[in-house]
Amino acid sequence: MGLSQREVSYLCGIKQGYYSQIENGVRRPSVELAKKLSEILHFEWVEFFS
Repeated sequence: MGLSQREVSYLCGIKQGYYSQIENGVRRPSVELAKKLSEILHFEWVEFFS
């Protein structure tokens, strides 16, 4: 899809820095946020927790 971190974080309603930490494995999202991200990025939300 080619979205930037800024675009993804905006669509989810979170700060870009927080999304960057999730992307880099520093933080884990809530289940609700993981589901939002998976819809935008087209993958299974449970992958955040494996």
